[in-house]
Amino acid sequence: MKKSLSFSNTFYFLLISTVLSCLILFVLIANHAAVSLQYLMIAIILLLALLTMRSVRSLLLKPLQKITETVTDGETLPAQPSKELNRLAEAYNHLHMKNAVDRQQLSYEASHDPLTGLYNRRMFESIRNNPDFSGYTLIMVDIDHFKEINDTYGHEVGDKVLQKLARILQDSFRSNDYPCRLGGDEFCVVMMRSDSRLKNLLISKIASINSRIHDTSDGLPDASLCFGIAFPDRTDATDNIYNDADVALYKAKEHGNSYHIY
Repeated sequence: MKKSLSFSNTFYFLLISTVLSCLILFVLIANHAAVSLQYLMIAIILLLALLTMRSVRSLLLKPLQKITETVTDGETLPAQPSKELNRLAEAYNHLHMKNAVDRQQLSYEASHDPLTGLYNRRMFESIRNNPDFSGYTLIMVDIDHFKEINDTYGHEVGDKVLQKLARILQDSFRSNDYPCRLGGDEFCVVMMRSDSRLKNLLISKIASINSRIHDTSDGLPDASLCFGIAFPDRTDATDNIYNDADVALYKAKEHGNSYHIY
């Protein structure tokens, strides 16, 4: 593997070469012409300064300019021509990757519920207020008598029931749908690009979801769910699909049904 060139070693090499060249020039001029030593020394100093400036420009300023452009573009730095600049590039790349991971983690935490891993209320509100998200069905989900589960079995078991429901919702809907936990035992699913033509399919899904949450083979207590459904093409719709789905959920609970369609 070709070793990277050290800036300091290269600079010293050029400096020594320049001094030797000037000494040779001095000897030649002293032997063949009557030139004042003072003028000769001035010429040597100017030549050294010029060569030093050219070396600094080629070895330091140009690479630094490229580094600045790359950093401004938010990209990682390639290998550099000198050991010093290469160490700088490695340190920057490490920090760049760490910041990228931190940003990704912060973005995830800002949009996801820490207990269940589902989207949180903030993400749900973002979807509701995004004009590009239209033509979706909103399904409100609530665990019946969840307070009794907490009181009887404890909050740790209650949390496991919430996590179980989250997994069931994730398994039951498509990857482009948005299952969310709004808080407590209140969940919802934003079912993208859907309407009332999927009514029978959705009723079948609700039956399957309730069957799975009833299953106690995992050691968790029996639970049941209520669903409130608002299709985008619903009749007598208000301008707030969230309120309509919430009204449907309330009616399902009021009549002891597993679901109600607005």
